Amino acid sequence: MAKEAVELVKQAEEEAKALLEQSRIYSEKALDEAKVSAKEKYKQILYDAKTEAENIKKKAEEDAQSKAQPTILKGKENADAIRNMDEKELTSAINIVIERIVKTNGNS
Repeated sequence: MAKEAVELVKQAEEEAKALLEQSRIYSEKALDEAKVSAKEKYKQILYDAKTEAENIKKKAEEDAQSKAQPTILKGKENADAIRNMDEKELTSAINIVIERIVKTNGNS
């Protein structure tokens, strides 16, 4: 009877060791899976953030371009108007500029 009890205790110990080993293996596997999952989520979050940043940058550039477009067109129109001035108008404009420079510097 005592021999049977000792055998039962040994068997229980072996089962406990087996359960502990299975638990260790399971926990290591779960930890590895968690690390892989965390790495994948990190990559996805980083990708999403970069994509969103690129979209924000693109929208800002488009907004800036649309806001600058009227100023650019006005500048081109002014440049074309200056290029298309006849000689008399150009001479008059030059004289006005020279007169302003001379008056500002006090050399009149």
